[in-house]
Amino acid sequence: MKVSYIFPQFLVPSQAFALSDILALKNDGHAVTVYTIKPPAKNQRQLDLERGIPPDLPVMRPALGGAARWLKLCWRSRAVLWRLSGQILKNIRRQPRAALGALLALPRCAEIAEHISTQAPDVVHLFWSRHASLIFPILKSRHSPVLRSAFVGAYDLVADDFLTRMAIDEADVLFTHAEANRPYLSRRAQAGTPLNVVHRGIPISIDAADSPQRDRNLWLTAAALYPSKNVASVIRAFARAYGHDAKLRLEIFGDGPDRARLEKLAAALVPDGAVRFCGHVSRENLMARMQQAALFLLLSTKPSERLPNVIKEAMLAGCSIIVSQSEGIEELIPDTALGKIVNADDEPAIDRAVAELAGEPAAAAAVRRTAARHLIEQKFSAAHSMQQYCAAWAAAQSAADGPALPMGTAE
Repeated sequence: MKVSYIFPQFLVPSQAFALSDILALKNDGHAVTVYTIKPPAKNQRQLDLERGIPPDLPVMRPALGGAARWLKLCWRSRAVLWRLSGQILKNIRRQPRAALGALLALPRCAEIAEHISTQAPDVVHLFWSRHASLIFPILKSRHSPVLRSAFVGAYDLVADDFLTRMAIDEADVLFTHAEANRPYLSRRAQAGTPLNVVHRGIPISIDAADSPQRDRNLWLTAAALYPSKNVASVIRAFARAYGHDAKLRLEIFGDGPDRARLEKLAAALVPDGAVRFCGHVSRENLMARMQQAALFLLLSTKPSERLPNVIKEAMLAGCSIIVSQSEGIEELIPDTALGKIVNADDEPAIDRAVAELAGEPAAAAAVRRTAARHLIEQKFSAAHSMQQYCAAWAAAQSAADGPALPMGTAE
């Protein structure tokens, strides 16, 4: 199967799961090409190396040379672009930021659509919807037979704007990553459009959830350091526990604009350096540290939080889990024996969860780790998730009376 993936940017450090999906497809013999709407960074080649993007993965980013031909391209596609511009302008007063971004993205979306039409993949898939959804009507205007597939979740659901609706209306097949999202999409999807709930998966890449070197005094969190990720509440929870046990240590993985404020908060609450900021590290290094830690906390208040991948990784690695309530989180932690779900603002509830997990007997911890690993392997494996995607793509193609798509090999 030949699959074209569309991203705003590739690869965002906090979205390593995007690469996991693509590698799972490639490992099953499918051919994948990536297109981005936004231009590359100045040090893009170095970033690609650091993030482990394989050299044989085609990544088509906009270039200055391409921009020079956008006028001709827009003229050739003027009818559909004129219609799309009119749709966008109708929303500019209510949603000015989204509308302006859509107008600016139109030439690049037309360029991507033209290239996809010449390459003739089996599937074009929007990893995130919204601005990328502009590609779908352009492909339709070119009578491209490619299957139009869209993931709608997280950011798309929170935005709930005309771009999200365009993705839902124009897609031949829809995906989301939590059953909690199904009612929203069922209300908005066109009659007959297949809707598939497929959990985001992670690579099952470690041999054992437990570790003889596990440090009962080590806490971890990992997140992009933005205020909505609420790492401040993790620091405060740690400071309260540290007041009772000065052997505890907290390591914070990730980076972002909130880091300086968080460093000041940590220094004020825990002045002797028991909190360490580790920055962005590779997934392999983070997983290795998770296998050594006792407790992992994520107290995010971000509205788009859905079944966080970092919690899946911490469960696979055998950490005790404390996570904030968010849409669909019970699909990931269906039993309190696997982790504690708390209100991010309820300090007494967080402290009770910490105390319960600190007193967990070794035998109970071993049972929990085995059960958590089994859950992740069975329901949240990247390989299994992408096999579900391929099966849904093949079924949608078959329903459209097209030729069956090969499931195991690329053309």
